Amino acid sequence: MRFILKLKHWQLFLLLFLGTGVGSIGTIICLNTIFNLGLSITESIIPLVISYFLWGSWMVTSIGLLDRKYKALSEKQKMIVKYGTVFLICTALRLLNTEFVLIPLAIPNGLSFLISFILYFGGAFLFYYFIFLFSKGLAISKYGANWRAGDLIIQLLRILFFPIGIWTLQPELNKLYRAEKSRNAITP
Repeated sequence: MRFILKLKHWQLFLLLFLGTGVGSIGTIICLNTIFNLGLSITESIIPLVISYFLWGSWMVTSIGLLDRKYKALSEKQKMIVKYGTVFLICTALRLLNTEFVLIPLAIPNGLSFLISFILYFGGAFLFYYFIFLFSKGLAISKYGANWRAGDLIIQLLRILFFPIGIWTLQPELNKLYRAEKSRNAITP
């Protein structure tokens, strides 16, 4: 997913917002045509899953870039990102399974609720933890080892106000990615 780091800010904006909408509408039309599911765009969870995947992959690749460049994460945090990504994918699959029943599960209702509860709330916690790690990496990249809580909050707000923040975040990530790529090209 490193191609996301190569995109310009306007390309990423179009991918995340228009790509989510167009991809969702196209997916729903195809599913309705092929399987006759009777889905409407407003009732479907597909736009949520697509935007969840795109935004999450942007964050995870950016966290990896910031960690490689500035050693922003501890070993425990690297492990959380690695296994948390798998957990978030499982959460997205569970969301899709509730809409389409991709995998017929013979699970009692109480256990199904428990699995959904763990996946949804765990997924939400991990998603916000990834936002924290991303903002921490940005603070370290911008202010060095002497970053303060205020610096972290500024970076956090840039990420949370995503449509506006992407116009300032992505050029910085592009610059870091180009520097890493040129450094890797020089050293064998």
